[in-house]
Amino acid sequence: MNQWSATVSQIQEFLNQHVPAEVVQRAGLGALGAIVGGVLLCVLGAKLARVGFTGAWALVGALVGYRVAQEAGMHPVPGALLFAAGIGVIGHLTYRFWVGVLTAGVITALVLGAFGYQRVGPRLQEYNERQSALLVAHTEASDEGAAFSIPTAEEQNGYRREPFRRHVSEFWGYVKTQDATVAGHAKALGLTALVFGLLVGLSTIRYTMILTTSLLGTALLGTGIVGGVNALWPGFAAAAANKPILNIVVFAVFMLISIFLQVRLTRAAKEDGETPPAKGKSAPL
Repeated sequence: MNQWSATVSQIQEFLNQHVPAEVVQRAGLGALGAIVGGVLLCVLGAKLARVGFTGAWALVGALVGYRVAQEAGMHPVPGALLFAAGIGVIGHLTYRFWVGVLTAGVITALVLGAFGYQRVGPRLQEYNERQSALLVAHTEASDEGAAFSIPTAEEQNGYRREPFRRHVSEFWGYVKTQDATVAGHAKALGLTALVFGLLVGLSTIRYTMILTTSLLGTALLGTGIVGGVNALWPGFAAAAANKPILNIVVFAVFMLISIFLQVRLTRAAKEDGETPPAKGKSAPL
C-alpha cells in the first residue's frame, strides 16, 4: 500500500514539474472527452471495431491521397476519395491482423507496466530527490550572495516547456545506472508479450476485442473521471488515490459490466446476421 501511494505521488510530482501549464488548464475538456470515449468503447467497442478500423484507414488514405494529388498538381478531392476507398478496403480485409496488433500492444503495455511498477517505480523517488538536491546545490553555487527572486509565471512555464522526452530519457538513464539488468529484462518481457498477444489476437477475434475494448474503455473512462474529480474536488481525489484496493475493485466492476454488455450486444448482432433455415429444413446444430 505504501509503495502504491509513494509511486502515485512521485508520478504526480514528476508530471507537475514537466507538464506545461496550458495542458493542465485544458484537463477538464480532456476529462470530458475521455469519459465519452470510454463509455463508447465499453459499450460498442467490439461491435463497431471493424467499422472503426476501416474508417481509420480510410481517413489515413484520404490524407495521403490529398497530399499526393497536391504534389502531382491535380485536384486533391478525387485523389483523397480514391486513396480513402483503396486503403479503407485494405484495412477492412486485414481486420484480423490489426486485431492481433492491437492485442499485442495492450498485453505488452500491461506486462511492461507491471514490470515498471516493480523495478522502475521505486527509482522515481530517488531520481526526484537527486534532481532536487542538484538543483539546490547549483542554485547555491551560482547565486551565492545574490538577492533571491521568485520566478514569474512566464518563467515557470518556460521551465516546464523543456522537452518532456528529455526528462524521461534522463530518468531512464539513471535507472539503468542503478540496475544494469533492467533494460535487458524489459526487452525480453516486451518481446515475449508482443508475440503472445499477436497470436492471441489472431486466433480469437471476438473475445479478444471484447476484452481489449472493455479494458481500454474502462481505463479511458476511469482516467476521465479521475481528471474531472481532481479538477473539482482535489482533496477527494488525493484521498481516493491512497486506497488502491478500492480503486481496483471499482475498475474491475466497471470492466465486468462492459464485458457483459459487449458479449450480449455482439451475440445479438451475430444472431441478427444469420439467415433463417429454409422451410422444411432444420437449423444446424
